[in-house]
Amino acid sequence: MRRFAAALALTALTALAACASDEVGTSADDATDSWAKPTLHGELDFAESNYAEFTASQRFHGWSFEVTGEVDVVLSTAIMEANLDTVMYLYSADETGKKTGAYIAKNDDVDDASITSEIRRTLSPGHYFVQVRAAKELFTGRFAVNAGCTGAGCPVVEPPSVTDYCDSAEESFGK
Repeated sequence: MRRFAAALALTALTALAACASDEVGTSADDATDSWAKPTLHGELDFAESNYAEFTASQRFHGWSFEVTGEVDVVLSTAIMEANLDTVMYLYSADETGKKTGAYIAKNDDVDDASITSEIRRTLSPGHYFVQVRAAKELFTGRFAVNAGCTGAGCPVVEPPSVTDYCDSAEESFGK
């Protein structure tokens, strides 16, 4: 009887540990959107906002970028929905933009007083990956990642062409 009680207790503790994580998909390595395999948005744009949306099927979002010299970066989220709270992580990445190793910086709430996230960091030359998740699994909605960079190794920011600028203005303000 004691062995049965001990086995039951161990099973219950294991189940509780699995439920304690609020990071959806941490064990779903084969999922198309999981902690290990976030929805990829390509290269982080340092000139424009990088928009994304948390949905039931897209819980984790990631962008890659490269710096060619020592730089200071500011990465922040902007919230487009009431009560949406983000958590941001910064990783080193390989040359394909895939994150490697443990995160090198994390932020949940700017100055512990906001629901937005912000990472300020001096980076050495290399490839990096920024990943954003909602603070709670039930949070959904649009957000943006904004990126600023100072230093000689910053990503090159190309000004938009006149056509792109006009198309963007029409989209933003209507025709």
